[in-house]
Amino acid sequence: MCSSFAGLVGPVIGGALFGFYGIMPILYVSIFCFLISAIMEIFIQIPFRKKPAGGSIFAIGFGDLKESFRYMYREQPLIMQFSLAVAAINMILSSLVIIGLPLIITQMLGFDSETANRFYGYAESVFAMGSLCGGMGAGLFAQKIKARNGFLLLLYDALTLIPIGIAIMIPMQTMISYIIILISCFCMAFLSTLFSIQIMSYLQMIVPVDLIGKVISCAMCIGMCASPIGQAMYGGLFEVFGERVFALFFAAALLIVILAVSMKRTFIRLEKLLNGLAVKV
Repeated sequence: MCSSFAGLVGPVIGGALFGFYGIMPILYVSIFCFLISAIMEIFIQIPFRKKPAGGSIFAIGFGDLKESFRYMYREQPLIMQFSLAVAAINMILSSLVIIGLPLIITQMLGFDSETANRFYGYAESVFAMGSLCGGMGAGLFAQKIKARNGFLLLLYDALTLIPIGIAIMIPMQTMISYIIILISCFCMAFLSTLFSIQIMSYLQMIVPVDLIGKVISCAMCIGMCASPIGQAMYGGLFEVFGERVFALFFAAALLIVILAVSMKRTFIRLEKLLNGLAVKV
């Protein structure tokens, strides 16, 4: 939520400063903020239980990776399945938005340069607002959303791509297209954040305490490694499709829908596993 709030306020302030003063003052302020942040981190004290060293740092790191992936692959394959699903989401959905949203707003909607930059900042803020609301929603709806229905969040998230495709496919007033995109971005961010928090919570519940850090790090790594692949892929596809980029949004929505439906049984198995853990406790 803190990150989302920064993402909500930052683009608005950055867009205003850029419009009035250009890029250099923003860079100076950013340098100062990073410096202050680094100094503050020096004073953070995090308690931990030191383990005896088992070799060089490379040997320890390799051993941790081996142990984590062995657990994910052999002992708890559900974690690997969810990690690969998140990787697919990042590659298909998130990368499409990261590459496509600035292109659509700054080049395809017909705004002038200054207005386009400002409106793109607003879109980022709306996206951050959706993430912020999704974070709050995860706390409010945690008891109401069953694990077996987690695939529905992914399904609804995929459907938010369709209005964006329609907005750039059908000729309409520029502001109407822009508003449709903003609403879709808000809903997408809300559902994505809700889905991510639910999945992360479930994984932390089923992973042993002594492996949580290692396994969660590996799971996140798998998901993040897919992002640059997807962004490179869409960079080329946007060049190829040109004015027909709306087809990419429809195709991405279809792929995520297929993924969501195929994950239904996985979520059912996850709920059974969580219920079994609750009985043991």
